[in-house]
Amino acid sequence: MKPTRRENLPQPPEDLRNCTDADRKIDGGAVYDLGQVKQYAKAAGKAAFNFATIKAESDLRTELGWSLDDLLGFFQLLDRRHYRCSEWCFGSGKATVAYPADVYVMGYSRFRREEWPQQNPWNYLKFSFSEKAGTLEIFSIHPSDA
Repeated sequence: MKPTRRENLPQPPEDLRNCTDADRKIDGGAVYDLGQVKQYAKAAGKAAFNFATIKAESDLRTELGWSLDDLLGFFQLLDRRHYRCSEWCFGSGKATVAYPADVYVMGYSRFRREEWPQQNPWNYLKFSFSEKAGTLEIFSIHPSDA
């Protein structure tokens, strides 16, 4: 089952590039049901992921030293309590489609493949879902700064 957006999602700002961080926030809770997202990632495996930004792919490999298997393990352990916010965002380059994305922050041990609250800093993940491509779009995955 593909993840679906919540029904009461507002329209994105007209000019996302000139918005402040506060303007990009989406009120009302998570855009995607986390249970659906996790189920989709588990069924699709590594093929579930697409990096919407060049930086996200680079950060996964260099900042975190993770593989796609590590990212998959991280997704499977996410819980609603790890949810931080939702916001509108663009991918890399000359992208013009605004995606509604959810942000989760969790400590994770890739070696133990388990939640690891002692991890400092925790890991920041911002993702959306592309209906057209059928992929979880990764906009950010890096050590959290908060």
